[in-house]
Amino acid sequence: MGDSPRPPVAECDLLLVLGSSLQVTPASLLPQFTTRTTIVVNRGDVTLDLAPHRHFVEEELDAYCRGVAACLGLAE
Repeated sequence: MGDSPRPPVAECDLLLVLGSSLQVTPASLLPQFTTRTTIVVNRGDVTLDLAPHRHFVEEELDAYCRGVAACLGLAE
């Protein structure tokens, strides 16, 4: 990357990666720019190294989001 400016994702508080195996660039590079909490929700393999700030959820995206909504009291 050299002298390139850091992307805005470097300043995030939380990075959500939803429904992506992170195999296609440039999107696959985004998690590399932050050391903040990163949550990856995907059914199947994800090409991202383990790190203390990264959390992986292997679940179908719709079911996961419905579960989060229910926990927040936003369920239909």
